[in-house]
Amino acid sequence: MRAVVRTSPSTCRCRSGWLRFGFQAGAPRDRYRAIHAESGLPLILFQYPDATKASYDLRTQREIAAQPGVFATKNGVRNMRRWDTEIRAPGQ
Repeated sequence: MRAVVRTSPSTCRCRSGWLRFGFQAGAPRDRYRAIHAESGLPLILFQYPDATKASYDLRTQREIAAQPGVFATKNGVRNMRRWDTEIRAPGQ
């Protein structure tokens, strides 16, 4: 697990290189878990644009979203082909 570093009483950040150099399965989930455990803050899952090559696949999104503390998703993928498989209205 990556180290969580407190930068002020109300914020924290993870010290890691997983985003820039790729990541191992479970690393993003563990990062969200560590941040919530240390800070107690509510979290938003941010889905990076596809062009960055740092967006999460559907399985990783579900793993992160299922954790305590994660209450919303900000989808910045900007790829409409993924929209139909990853984002659907309830009941569809």
